[in-house]
Amino acid sequence: MNKELKITWKKALYELERLMGVDNVDAWARNTELVAYAPPARATIEVPTRMHFERLRDLFHDDIEQVLGVKHIEFEIVEKLAEDLLEHISQEGNAALVEERNGKVSKIVKSANNVLRLNKSYIFNNYVVGGFNRFAQMAGRGIVQEPGKDFNPFFIHGESGLGKTHLMQAIAHAINEVRPELKIVYLTCEEFQNHFVSAIREGNVQAFRDRYRDVDVFVIDDIHHLVGKEKTQQEFFHTFNALYQENKQIILSCDCKPSEIEGLHSRLISRFNWGLSAEIKAPDFDDSVSILLNKAHLRGIQLDTGIAQFIAKRAGSNIRELEGCLTSLHARSRLEMRPISLEMAAENMPGFTPIKKMCTIGAISQVICEYHDIELDALKTKSRQSTRVEVRNIIIYLARKLTNMSLKEIGGFFGGRDHSTIKHSLSKLDRRIMVDDQYADFIQTLEQKVLKSI
Repeated sequence: MNKELKITWKKALYELERLMGVDNVDAWARNTELVAYAPPARATIEVPTRMHFERLRDLFHDDIEQVLGVKHIEFEIVEKLAEDLLEHISQEGNAALVEERNGKVSKIVKSANNVLRLNKSYIFNNYVVGGFNRFAQMAGRGIVQEPGKDFNPFFIHGESGLGKTHLMQAIAHAINEVRPELKIVYLTCEEFQNHFVSAIREGNVQAFRDRYRDVDVFVIDDIHHLVGKEKTQQEFFHTFNALYQENKQIILSCDCKPSEIEGLHSRLISRFNWGLSAEIKAPDFDDSVSILLNKAHLRGIQLDTGIAQFIAKRAGSNIRELEGCLTSLHARSRLEMRPISLEMAAENMPGFTPIKKMCTIGAISQVICEYHDIELDALKTKSRQSTRVEVRNIIIYLARKLTNMSLKEIGGFFGGRDHSTIKHSLSKLDRRIMVDDQYADFIQTLEQKVLKSI
């Protein structure tokens, strides 16, 4: 990579962090190279592995085109970059070695968390970042390098199923990797309550206190479960104070912000507000699609963007429910030994309605006409103007594919054209799609727009 291209790509990566998220840039774009750049036409990026190629092509292609200001991006897999990446990973692993002060012999720093119970997939690289959670994610990453310094306590709040637990465990995973000598405790508020009750019953309260106050990072999920538990609130208050006074990192999650937790002692609410509070909101439609595509990719599931859009529109914005839909769909695909299709996704939805009954030629026409800025009435005339003919042919093609309409019914929609005329239009578009890959991609994009609208 020459110096000018290197500077251009470095600036682009900085901008991509805003669009893709820091984690995604680190995972998929940081170890790539911009090797050709001819704006506004095209750019070529070399990548180390097939996984990098597929991730950038499928999920972040548009973002990269936007930042570089080009119409076309090519990705090329280069073996040398894979070797460099492996060497980089090896060097990162060696960074875990520290030299003893009284000599040059190196030893491995052992983790203080041999029994740390975390979901191995709840890491930053698997955490899809969007406008709904970017602030919380950035704050969480900021804690990793110096726990207990700036954002303490770190209070994450949001409705159930939006990824609070994933983020908390990602922070714990990262701290354990970067600072393995620090002792981390992760548990739910309900577990804290149960352990405390058992300690009282067995007369081991001091052992309980030693267990939870002799830690460097204290991560507790669903803190709202303290409501109504007076003695546990008192014990938690003293545990919180002991850890805070020693500058130990405290990370809490809740289904609402501190001031909205009814039935919790005011002194606890006050302490929860001492540090940084970050809300995780419900993802919007585009974020939900990204989440589905990301989860599918990580699990090796082939999922078309149009199907992801269809699921996102009907499953809502709860991340847990989106993942549940994907899991169910994947299981059905494996059991029936057939690829995931739009029809299968529709069948898998609660209140199943066949996809061809959802879609109408009127809905198709509205989307396609709006895209081409043309009035539907103009397509029903006998005009042979090329633009009108092409738009009409696209609608006919999609109506035949996405609805149960006969050729005669489609012809009737366009001013009474006979079925042979409609058949000719279909054949003409089919031939063009077969020989023109770029046009085939264009038609697929329009089809996805239609599916997104229904």
